[in-house]
Amino acid sequence: MLAARRIAFSSSFSTSRFFCHACIGRRLELNAGTVQKAVWDLRSRSDIRVGDVPCSECGQQRVVVGHEDGSTSPR
Repeated sequence: MLAARRIAFSSSFSTSRFFCHACIGRRLELNAGTVQKAVWDLRSRSDIRVGDVPCSECGQQRVVVGHEDGSTSPR
C-alpha cells in the first residue's frame, strides 16, 4: 500500500493528467510489478480513473491512471 500512496500523492500525478505504468515506475523508481499492484489498489478510490488513452508523459496509447476532478476523463 505504500507504493499506492506514493503514486496517489506524487506531485506529477495531478488532476487531468494520466500516466502509464512505465512512466509512473520511471518517475517514482518503482518496478513494474509494484506499480501494477499499486494501481490495482488505487482503482477502488473514487477520484482515480483508469483508461486507454495516450500517456501524458510519453504519449504512447496505453492503459493510464490519474486523478479526476469530475470535469475530466481519460476516455
